[in-house]
Amino acid sequence: MRISLAAKDGALTATISGVKGHSVEYCFYLLRDGDTVRREAWSRVPRCRWPLDAPGIYKVRGFVRKDGKTKARFSKPHEHVTRPVKRAWRRLLTADPAGLPAVPVPPFVPVDYPHQDFAVIHRLGPPDPVQVPAQLRAETIAWRGGGESLLFSTRGSVSFGGGRLVFSGTTQLHDPFIFGQDDVGAMSVASLFSAGGDFTATVVSDDRIDLTNDYFGVNKLYLFERDGGCIVSNNHHLLLIMIRACGLAVAVDEEACRALLTAGPALPWQQFLSHRLPVAGARLVPIDQRVELDQAGCRLVEKEIRKVLERPGRKVGEGEYLERLDKGRKEILGNLAAVLAHPRFRRVLVDLSGGMDSRVVYGALLNLERNTDKVRINSMRLGSLPNDLPVALTVNNAFGVPYDDIDEERHAISRRALLDAFFSQVGGTYFLHETEKLGSMRTLYPETIQVAGISGEICLRPYNSRNFLGTKMARLELRAFIRQFLRQNNHSAIGSKDDLRALEAYFTETVDELPGTSAIRRFEQHYLFFRNGLHFSDRFRFGRMTPRVGALQSKEMLRLKMDTLEEIPPIKLQNDLIAMLNPRLAEFPYESEVNNRDRAAIIDQLYRPDPRAAHDLPQDASDATQREARSRKTVRTLGTIDAAADVEPDFRGLAKSALRSLVVDYHAIGRSTGRLLFMRLSRGRLSHVTRNKAVMLCQQLAIAGASGARRPRR
Repeated sequence: MRISLAAKDGALTATISGVKGHSVEYCFYLLRDGDTVRREAWSRVPRCRWPLDAPGIYKVRGFVRKDGKTKARFSKPHEHVTRPVKRAWRRLLTADPAGLPAVPVPPFVPVDYPHQDFAVIHRLGPPDPVQVPAQLRAETIAWRGGGESLLFSTRGSVSFGGGRLVFSGTTQLHDPFIFGQDDVGAMSVASLFSAGGDFTATVVSDDRIDLTNDYFGVNKLYLFERDGGCIVSNNHHLLLIMIRACGLAVAVDEEACRALLTAGPALPWQQFLSHRLPVAGARLVPIDQRVELDQAGCRLVEKEIRKVLERPGRKVGEGEYLERLDKGRKEILGNLAAVLAHPRFRRVLVDLSGGMDSRVVYGALLNLERNTDKVRINSMRLGSLPNDLPVALTVNNAFGVPYDDIDEERHAISRRALLDAFFSQVGGTYFLHETEKLGSMRTLYPETIQVAGISGEICLRPYNSRNFLGTKMARLELRAFIRQFLRQNNHSAIGSKDDLRALEAYFTETVDELPGTSAIRRFEQHYLFFRNGLHFSDRFRFGRMTPRVGALQSKEMLRLKMDTLEEIPPIKLQNDLIAMLNPRLAEFPYESEVNNRDRAAIIDQLYRPDPRAAHDLPQDASDATQREARSRKTVRTLGTIDAAADVEPDFRGLAKSALRSLVVDYHAIGRSTGRLLFMRLSRGRLSHVTRNKAVMLCQQLAIAGASGARRPRR
């Protein structure tokens, strides 16, 4: 079966060939820039024709139905670039930059407690003090044999284990919940190196500096090496600032920029997709490694999690499975109990949606007795998920946990200040945020901490690999797997044949570096190494001031997930855990029809300690109790904003200016690829992911003072 495309007289024709037999039916979907724009009905005609009424990159998905079986294939892309687009692109390339919107270089904006920003400059000499952000405190670390390193942080260090510690974030160490550096107390170095949570830390001893992050790598570390020295930071923006402050000449990593922009706006391309970053020499520290610095230099040391990710899957007997499931259950209960017991918080706001992850947290809550009087349930209406709130209300109305009646403060903040914080703290690492939705308020629940269903994608179910487990793709070797994924499962990528081949090679190299005994296992880890944390860490919540933590991290559940990844259905583990926490809770449907369908398909395989539990479940989706609770709230608005002076930026114009700079000034991408991106940015519906990529890439290169590639790319 083959699908060919032909463009003629302003129309696109798709033809399916290579199919023999009688009574064959055909169906066609037309995609533009990765979105399906037309669906045609089944017919006996093996071709279809559409007018090319808008510029874009077109693909066709063709279906063949024969003898009760259906096959599907995608065509190769067809680029439809109109003359007006070509003229507008030429005008942009030749325009005077002074007449274009200037891409803002954001000021350094520190993160809120319990987090803090830090950077260590090791064996590179002192930076220009004028260029170091004023919010940082500097400390000198003198080495016994001579020489020194510099430690910068927004809160300074504290005494720790005979040395010093800079701690940023939250963690649970066996029992106490650690909320920021003020709580570190008598923590040990060994326990810190093995702890989960949402943190980074710098540990200074007599002969070494260790920089580490939480066990699962939710918070990230960034590294730049040069001539035996290095800079390490937990903030990508700060790393780039320090590179420039130290007077280090850097260039554009053309391959990294090209791959990121060519990949497009869909998963898994909504964050940086490799350890290599756009500034040459800068890289993300892998989540299974930490950094050691001493007089000899810089090295990466494996963390405990590496061994878990490297080992192959195996069959787990029923007795062992339930025993380990119970061990994971107890770890999650311990996480939530520790948060509830923390004396700093008068209230604990627990998120409950219609999804699986929050269902696990809610099930853990139903198992606890101590401090549950602090708890309130937060369920919200989401326009994109109309069934989410009714499902959440049905669940909580059955068990009667009090709804959110916590007083709120709404702190007015200018759009400029909020966008500065966004661009500084995200630092070109994650592109899915819609800046238009940030608003101009930051909300705070005083003396409250929020608990969300965070890390289910890591510990409880497959994420990247879910749709491929049990298929032919799961048995492919790595290169063939990546090629098949790019050609059949990702339709937002753009660029020439050379661009797409370069993306395939780059992504294959990235996934090949990840731990795992098969292509599907390595592909699964791409989420853990790159996307994990960037879209849910407490560091990146620009419109919220209430701290938020997760309760689903469990080393045992991760081990069990990896052992059974290719042995059990994708959502069995998580549904079995919910049933073990509360068998009645396991009987409620989910918001997602995909989850409901997958669950129904394996209902006979699920752990059901009491199948009769569903018989007395009330099915009440009323929001009356929730509305009554919220009516008791007091909401205060603090501060005002001069709306006339706080003008929304022209994001479309900024993106086009950034794209021009990436092509003309930095030579990061070629003109033909730039034209395709320009066409996408010029459409009526602006892709915020594509826009953010262009703007943030330009910002990163400007912050570090990077020079362009040696030769312009065509």
